[in-house]
Amino acid sequence: MIQRLHFWYTGGLPIGSALIVWTMVSWQRWPDLLVDFGQQAYVPWALSQGQILYRDVAYFHGPLSSYIHTLVFLIFGPGILQLALFNLALVSLVSFLIFRLCHYFSNRLNATLICLSFITVFVFAHHMGFGSFNFIAPYTYDLTHGILLGIFTLFLFYRYLKSPRLQTLCALGVLLGLVFLTKVEVFLAVSLSLGGGLFIFWSQRRLHSKTILLNAAVFAGCSLLPILAFALYFSFFMPVTRAFSHILGQYLNAADPVIRTMPYYQFTLGWMHLEDNLKRMGLHALIFLCLGGLVSYLNYIFFRNRTNNRLTGLLLGLLTLVALWALTDTIPWLEITRAFPIILFITGFYLAIRIGRGQRLIQITRRRIIFLTLIVFSLTLTFKAFYNLRLSDLGFALAMPATLVMLFFALHSLPRIAERISGNAVIIRSVSISAVLYFIAVIGMNSFFAYQNKTYPVGEGVDRIFDFQPLVQYPDGRIFSRGLIVNETLELLKKEMGEKTDLLTLPDAMIFNYLLRKSFPTRDTLFSPLTMRTQDENGVSTRLQAAPPSHILMVHADYQWFGQRHFGTDYARSVMEWIQRDYVLVRQIGATPFEGREFGVQIFKRSLPGKS
Repeated sequence: MIQRLHFWYTGGLPIGSALIVWTMVSWQRWPDLLVDFGQQAYVPWALSQGQILYRDVAYFHGPLSSYIHTLVFLIFGPGILQLALFNLALVSLVSFLIFRLCHYFSNRLNATLICLSFITVFVFAHHMGFGSFNFIAPYTYDLTHGILLGIFTLFLFYRYLKSPRLQTLCALGVLLGLVFLTKVEVFLAVSLSLGGGLFIFWSQRRLHSKTILLNAAVFAGCSLLPILAFALYFSFFMPVTRAFSHILGQYLNAADPVIRTMPYYQFTLGWMHLEDNLKRMGLHALIFLCLGGLVSYLNYIFFRNRTNNRLTGLLLGLLTLVALWALTDTIPWLEITRAFPIILFITGFYLAIRIGRGQRLIQITRRRIIFLTLIVFSLTLTFKAFYNLRLSDLGFALAMPATLVMLFFALHSLPRIAERISGNAVIIRSVSISAVLYFIAVIGMNSFFAYQNKTYPVGEGVDRIFDFQPLVQYPDGRIFSRGLIVNETLELLKKEMGEKTDLLTLPDAMIFNYLLRKSFPTRDTLFSPLTMRTQDENGVSTRLQAAPPSHILMVHADYQWFGQRHFGTDYARSVMEWIQRDYVLVRQIGATPFEGREFGVQIFKRSLPGKS
C-alpha cells in the first residue's frame, strides 16, 4: 500500500497532471483543419456506414487503425472528439508502460522526467504552423498506433525476459502481426529489434537449436494470425489475391523508386542537402561529446576537492538553467535530435559487444538485452529521417523513442559511469535534470503558444476544430483566411446539395466530406501526386466519369514538395478536363485554387441535363 502511494506521488501525480493540463490547453485544437487529418476522420465514418476498406474506400496503409476507429464510432457515435479521447486513453496507458520500463532500469524521478518529456514534447506537439504532427490527431494514426504498439510489445518482451512463458511468446507474435497492419517503418523497427532480442536471449540461455527453431516457428505463426484474420475478412468482399494485395500494398509501394525520389522524401531522409546535413550531424555529436566530457570533468574535480555535495549540485543546476535561458534563442531546439542516430549506433554496437563478451549473470544479461532492443527499435525508426532527424514534421513520432533513450543516457547512464569513476555523481545528475527540465519547458511553451493562437471554431459539437484566426497577415504578405472560407463553404454546400449523398472533393479535402457526412462517388478519396502515382491516373479518371457526382469541390493545395505542384496542370489533367467539360462553376470563395499561394475553393455542379 505504501509503495503504491509512493508511486502515485512521485510518478502518477505529475504524469497524470501533465496529461490533464495539456488536454485542457489543446482541447479540440489537435488536428490540422485541412492537411491530412480529414482522411483519418472520413475513413472510419465511411466504414461505420457499411463500406469496406480498399474495396469502397482507397487506403494506402494497413487496416488496423481504420477498423479500430470504426469500432469507436459504432460504439460512441462519429466524432473527432471521440477519436481524440480514445487516443488520449491509449497515450495514457503507454505513458504508464514507459514509466514502468524506465523505472526498471533507473529510479522514479528519471522515469517521471522521461514520461513528462514524452507527453509534452511528442504527444501534444505543435512545432509547426499547422497540426497533424501529434499523437492525439496525427496526419495518420497508423504511424502513432504502430509506435504505441511497438512500445507495448517491447514492454511485454521485458516481461518475457523475466519469465519466458509460451503464452507470452505467442502474445509477442500476435502484437508483431498487429504492427505489420499499421505502417512499414514501424514494422521494420519492431521486427528487427524484437527478432534480434529474442535470438540473443535464446542464445544466452544456451537452448538447443531445435528448441530455438520451435520457439521461432511458434512466434512466426502467431505473428501471421492478425494478417490472416484480416485477409479472411476481406476475402468475403473481394478475391483473396486482391485482399492480400491491399494488405501488402504499402510494402510494395515502399520499394517504388519514383516515390523515393520525390522531393519531400528526399528532404525528410536528408538526401537533399546531404553534405550540410552530415556536417550538422557531426557538429551536434561533437557538441554532445564535449558537454558530456565537461560535466564529467567538473564532477571529478569537485569530487577530488570534496565539494561534490548536494549544495554544489543545486548551485550548478541553477547555473545550468541560467545558461540555457541565456542561450535559448541560439540553440536550435527542434534540431537537437540530429546526432541521435550516430550516438545510438555507437552505443548499440558497444552494448552488443558487451553482451557477447560479458558476464553470464542472468540479471545483467536481461538488462543489456532489453536496453539493446530499445536502442535498435529507436535507431531503426530514425532511418526514414536519418540524415535530417528533427523534432518537427515526422520527428514527432520517428524521433520520439530515440529522444527518450537519449534522455535516459543523460539522466541515468552518464551518472552511473561517473559513480564508477569517482564514487559520486551529484554534479552530473543536477546538471542533467536541469537541462531536461528546461528542454521540456522550451518545447512545451512553443506548443502552448501555437495552441493558444488557434481560437477560430470550424464545425460543431464533437466535430469542432479550432483553427488560427482568419484575416491575419503572413510575413510574406498573404492573408490567412482558411477557417473563414471553410465555414462559408460548409454552409453553402449544405444549402446547395440538400439530401444529395455524393460529394467529390479535390485534391485532399476529405474533412468536408466528413463534416457534411457525404460519401465520395467512387473508392478514390485522395488525389495527391503520391496517390495518383499508386492508383493509376487513367483508372481514377475512368471511375469518376462512370459515377459522376452532382457536385465537386476543389480546394487549393500546393504539392511542390511532391514534385508536381498543382492539381489539373502538373498532374491529373484528364480529371480536370472532365470537370471543365461536364461541370459548371457555381461559386468561388477566396482565391482561385491552384493559382498562386492564396487559399480558395471552387464549387462545381454537373451541367448535363437530367444528371444533376
